[in-house]
Amino acid sequence: MLLQPAELPDFYRMLARIARRSLEESRVALVPANDMGYFGPYDDLLFASAGKVWAGCKAGLSVLGIHADGGIKGCPTLPSEYVGGNIRKQPLADILESRELTFNVDAGTEKGTAHMWGYCGSCKYAVACRGGCSQQAHVLFDKRGNNPFCHYRTLELAGRGLRERVVPGKPGPGRPFDHGVFDLLVEPVDAPWPEDDTAHRFTYERVQWPVGWEAFPVPVGA
Repeated sequence: MLLQPAELPDFYRMLARIARRSLEESRVALVPANDMGYFGPYDDLLFASAGKVWAGCKAGLSVLGIHADGGIKGCPTLPSEYVGGNIRKQPLADILESRELTFNVDAGTEKGTAHMWGYCGSCKYAVACRGGCSQQAHVLFDKRGNNPFCHYRTLELAGRGLRERVVPGKPGPGRPFDHGVFDLLVEPVDAPWPEDDTAHRFTYERVQWPVGWEAFPVPVGA
């Protein structure tokens, strides 16, 4: 099962309600991962504990990842294409200068958006966002720079009467940290939902809230 981009508005509304209760009752700090976002109407709730909104992929800038065999990459979640060297064979200083670990070197500038394409390539948040989570985009389309799993994007497209879904294209070869390739479908927002996914379709109305959550509503699009 794969949550579809078109399902994000309802999904983030659910998360916002959870975040509101966690903030007001101080029970749990809700900290979204890097593949959560971006630039949606609930950012104040979803990112309150982190104190900031999404500021772009940090791979190779303030994050590093290491494979069990010593391979070094800019983020633990990135696929193996981003391994810049092996710490057992090379000094870390040399690996940090590799192409695989310096792809974010121009972050925050217009030059840092050169890799972006599709919807993200023309987005008004391109310089700040740089296409969301690099890993999420790459494992979908075999390259980073266009990420349909974006709150702002789904809402903006819905305003145009459109929605996006991803469907399997080419399967992964079956190696560690590998990935397949998906096709991106753009269709009318009111098109029939695929029959084979109807039972799993996520909607806010289908969430079963425990007793006591009535005091923590989140308005639509708040």
